[in-house]
Amino acid sequence: MESDGLHSPASIRPARFPSPQFVDRRSTRTTPSSSQEVVAVMRVFGHRGVSAEEAAAAHGNDPSDEGVQAVLLGCHGGAGASSMQALLGTPWNLGCYSPELRRIETFGRPLVLVARDSASAAARVIEAVTGVTTAGTAIACLVIIADGSGPEPKEATGRLRLIEDRVGTVVRFPFVAGLRYADANEADKVELPKKAVRALTDIHAACANAMSGSPNELIG
Repeated sequence: MESDGLHSPASIRPARFPSPQFVDRRSTRTTPSSSQEVVAVMRVFGHRGVSAEEAAAAHGNDPSDEGVQAVLLGCHGGAGASSMQALLGTPWNLGCYSPELRRIETFGRPLVLVARDSASAAARVIEAVTGVTTAGTAIACLVIIADGSGPEPKEATGRLRLIEDRVGTVVRFPFVAGLRYADANEADKVELPKKAVRALTDIHAACANAMSGSPNELIG
């Protein structure tokens, strides 16, 4: 796999901020940890959830490691957010979007949404993008992962066009057969074709653009 410096982008690594968090719409309070750093609290279906540090540890990642310090959120189940997390080298994976989730506070880190390219997945993208942006959180990048080697369904393409102007960048990540045989947390060990490596580079650029305030862009 070509590295091209993909896993140590010092230029887009932000200063240390508190951990990402979901904020309950019924309350603006956050929960400080024992170290007085705000932790991520996922109030889903009445359960507390876990802190971002705990989520990172569960995925075998150290928040202090070099990598893209983006916050990932899957638009639906099976979106590929865990595999993309490993490919990008970020410890921040907030799981799957649900209407029950509250506003997301990334504390300066770019938010990256992940989805598949099926028609049904595109419908979930509209729901997730609408919910996240309406609550006031900017989306740096939307990553659309190809479900197969064929073309993107027209129904999916049409639906995705509806939200292109509400995200910083849309990047289409190609189908990679090798990822089907690897555990999600070992996706970074799979040899990627050049098109996939370019897509990762585009995601890095989208995160950098979001942090620098660059205009929206469509890639892929």
